[in-house]
Amino acid sequence: MTTSMLTKRQLDAALGFTLTDEQWQAVSASLDPAVIVAGAGSGKTTSMAARVAWLVGSGLASPDAVLGLTFTTKATAQLLSSMRGSLAALAAHGHIASPQDDVEPAGEPSVLTYHAFSARIVAEHGIRRGREPGAAMLTDGARQQLAYRLVCRTPLPLATFGRSPVDITSDLLSLDDELTELAISPAHLRDFDDDMIAMLNTYDSLQNLGRVMLAASGQRAVLADLVEAWRAEKAARDVLDFADQIRLAGDIVQQYPDVVADLRARFRVVLLDEYQDTSIAQRMLLQRIFGGGHPVMAVGDP
Repeated sequence: MTTSMLTKRQLDAALGFTLTDEQWQAVSASLDPAVIVAGAGSGKTTSMAARVAWLVGSGLASPDAVLGLTFTTKATAQLLSSMRGSLAALAAHGHIASPQDDVEPAGEPSVLTYHAFSARIVAEHGIRRGREPGAAMLTDGARQQLAYRLVCRTPLPLATFGRSPVDITSDLLSLDDELTELAISPAHLRDFDDDMIAMLNTYDSLQNLGRVMLAASGQRAVLADLVEAWRAEKAARDVLDFADQIRLAGDIVQQYPDVVADLRARFRVVLLDEYQDTSIAQRMLLQRIFGGGHPVMAVGDP
């Protein structure tokens, strides 16, 4: 097995194809934060798998110290399969240990969706925030039903909206998702709308746009209260949805530095796929965990 840096020729021979100069530059980059911007069909997944092979084959990382994050379960399966294939090719060429060698197995990379990564953090550490490890995930239908029941029994003044409970339920769930993705708390939104209402009320008369803004801020302030009630309802029933996973994971890593230290020690190298699609909350979560110069390579379309 090799104990020095793999050369491009060695890696090409092991993988069975020739990396372009641009791909090799990305694959053999130093262990510093980096970004790869490339369009669809340019071989980003191949390059990410080849980078893992180069890092492992060069002795810079063990397979189980690599974390890959992407958006869909299909993309996760493709990336993990590609990584496994690259590592198997290296083993076949004697650059790393093979399963037949008499050595301790090094495991394999962890490849997860962004939501699954957040879910793992919540499952392992959510008890610190009062969430049981076995909290059930709500299906779309169950989420709609539970939110609808809350809308129907809440004492908040929803009748002034002039809309059906079904429509208000849709507004509630959309606002909960949007606040989570933008990392904005319901209290912060309510303060914004209270200030907007106070400002608009200083005018003796309002044009049509001002009246629309006043009505929208009034309804949104009530919906912010409803979002807080919705989140409390889920917590009381010990259930989660996708929005909760991202938000709770962010709260955990912000409040508990030892969780961050554990994740950084566990995953020495991080690869982020389709990074252009990450939400603000997901970016903030990743920054809190892997900021400060951790070896992160973000890959995305222009």
